[in-house]
Amino acid sequence: MDKRFEELLAGLLDDELSEVELSELTELVRNDSSRQAELQSQLEAAELLVLAQDELHTPERFLAGLRTANKAVPDGFAPFADVQKSKSSSFLSIAPVAIAAALILVFVFWISARSANSIATIRSVQGEVLWMGDGGSLSEPQPGQRITGGTIKTLSADAWSVVEFLDGSAITVVGQSEMTLAKDDEGRKVVTLNHGAVSADVERQPKDLPMIVRTPAAEIEVLGTQFNVDAEPLQTRLAVNEGLVRLMRLSDGETVDVAAEHQVVASIDQPEQLQAKPRGTAAFTWKSDVKSDMRHGIWVSDIELLAKKLKAAVKRGELTSAAAMKEYKAAVTFSDSGSVCATPFQESKWKLTSRSLILLTVTNRSRPTVITEDSTFRIRGTFDGSPDGSFTLGISTNHRSGGFDGKYVSEVSVTESGESFDVEIPLRAFRQVDTQLGMPPGQKELTAVWCVADGSNTKLRVSVAELLPGSAE
Repeated sequence: MDKRFEELLAGLLDDELSEVELSELTELVRNDSSRQAELQSQLEAAELLVLAQDELHTPERFLAGLRTANKAVPDGFAPFADVQKSKSSSFLSIAPVAIAAALILVFVFWISARSANSIATIRSVQGEVLWMGDGGSLSEPQPGQRITGGTIKTLSADAWSVVEFLDGSAITVVGQSEMTLAKDDEGRKVVTLNHGAVSADVERQPKDLPMIVRTPAAEIEVLGTQFNVDAEPLQTRLAVNEGLVRLMRLSDGETVDVAAEHQVVASIDQPEQLQAKPRGTAAFTWKSDVKSDMRHGIWVSDIELLAKKLKAAVKRGELTSAAAMKEYKAAVTFSDSGSVCATPFQESKWKLTSRSLILLTVTNRSRPTVITEDSTFRIRGTFDGSPDGSFTLGISTNHRSGGFDGKYVSEVSVTESGESFDVEIPLRAFRQVDTQLGMPPGQKELTAVWCVADGSNTKLRVSVAELLPGSAE
């Protein structure tokens, strides 16, 4: 194939040709049987892809619709028949220009039929992501894939995906999250965040058809704005960067309007009056309350760990039961100190991963936490089980006054396996997960911190995670 034909054919398959370019393609295939055959072959491949993604779409259905829409297409025309096996059919008896025009008409109609029920397009995919369409089957979504509604799940801490509605409104689902997209009977866009985090850039919506974002604790009504939502089983946090958003708490129906640079937390189990509060000035330090900030992992108290240690010592004959009990009673306090233990997470639609994860959120604060070029992270805990004595430390960020802005990772080496560690990692040691975003991590809002280790049985525990002071420029 010549270069121009390849360019036009690629544009046709991507639904990006103008009317002038469609006419140019028609002329190119008018008297060229090899180009006609290539065009039909590509149409067949494209149709097979749709058939795999949409069980309700069939060649017979759209051919019937095509004939209804355009009487010029002959009844004998079989656009998905094998050209080499149809030499005696009425297909090849049609004039070359009619063949070319009919092929392109079929594809134009196919594009229209395919788009008729689409509500959005998956624009980008990073990390471990699954898509479940309305039919219930699981698949790995692809950039450019048109969707008619369904659920997208980002499985790993370093994962995200951007979904764009037909009007340009974009939703970025981040980290370990699950989001369902649909349109209701009134034509409103409905986003259900079952758990996790999303960042939304919403184009102006008709006043009577606002976008609706639902979580387990709240319903959010949007006419056009930029905002971020974090959803947990019992509470939802909404931070608005542009525009005005209305939030309703589902437990009692109370509503509040949230303006730009404000945030609100709606809790099912805390029925105090809803109040939108200014996000406040930036904080350049942060220390995790690992028990309440934990989003993935298992909390283990220091007393529980001591009890296991003493029990093992008694079993080995190193301590008597009486001595162990005495030491245990001496250590018991009212302190709730402890650590988060890494646990396996789902990495594909088939099985749990062979890696273990600790995920901590940073966004449940009254002030945004901002990292700068000279910021340093401190992680303290214990680690046992990795062959090379290393794990990955990751961070998730937003624009300082906006939406999702990338994820960064750094490898952490622990000298002695099984021993406690206390390490400091400067921001310059981090690398970007997706280099296409193209910006260094300095001067961004920190939203999450995670640790990932190889091995589902790896014993990684974190007791302290903090951001040490950097520049407040």
